[in-house]
Amino acid sequence: MIKSAEIKTSVSTVSIADDGIVRVVVDPEGEETLKNAEEVIAAIAKIGEGRLHPVLVDTRSMKSIEVEARKYYASDERPRVGSAVALLVGSTVSMVIGNFWLTINKPSYPSHIFSSEESALEWLKGYS
Repeated sequence: MIKSAEIKTSVSTVSIADDGIVRVVVDPEGEETLKNAEEVIAAIAKIGEGRLHPVLVDTRSMKSIEVEARKYYASDERPRVGSAVALLVGSTVSMVIGNFWLTINKPSYPSHIFSSEESALEWLKGYS
């Protein structure tokens, strides 16, 4: 993967590669707040140059995410910046919590949780 652009936010790195998939990698032990979530969405919009791209969010090393940030990500009030979102998690507990969150919040964009980066990227290719 050759990175063509990269933006550093306060708790993550947002990049886009030749495959057109935007990748958001949360910093090790990152603690995401509403302010951080707004930064990430702005970075995805900027790096996507106004087009909707599939987005892979790697949360495997994230320490925590505030309720307000989770609500913001699922909200119709935030700018739509992705054609679909794949959340990459690192444990069975994270998978259960993430699926519960998706069921309760019902984002208006295709969303799925994965424990395998390869599977997540394959799924996202259908939204390029």
